Amino acid sequence: MGKVAAAQGDYVDARARLTDALAIARELDDSNLRVETIDYVATLLGSLGRHQDAAQLVAWTDETFRQSGFVRDKADQESADKIIADARGVIGDDVVEHARSSGAALSVAEALEVAEDRLKTVTG
Repeated sequence: MGKVAAAQGDYVDARARLTDALAIARELDDSNLRVETIDYVATLLGSLGRHQDAAQLVAWTDETFRQSGFVRDKADQESADKIIADARGVIGDDVVEHARSSGAALSVAEALEVAEDRLKTVTG
């Protein structure tokens, strides 16, 4: 539901729903929900022009997918690709690559903390 709210431009509702989803993923230790939700947080941040934060979280989900052997569905992959392309266009390759490098190196706990912290700053 957070993904839908973000797509509709209701960023406050998206923040609330994604914050709840991250808490549930943490409580249940559900790796699929955790990765999916962090990917949606990245999408939200990208749509808000928070390109460096979005690129960092996309890199973490990319690395998590790579390690697990799973792949995003087509629509989510297109969204991730757009986040990176938009970021490159706005903040440049060097900043994006730095964000991606730091994101790929995050632990699960660190990625959750980053996502939660970034969500706290989302306003309507």
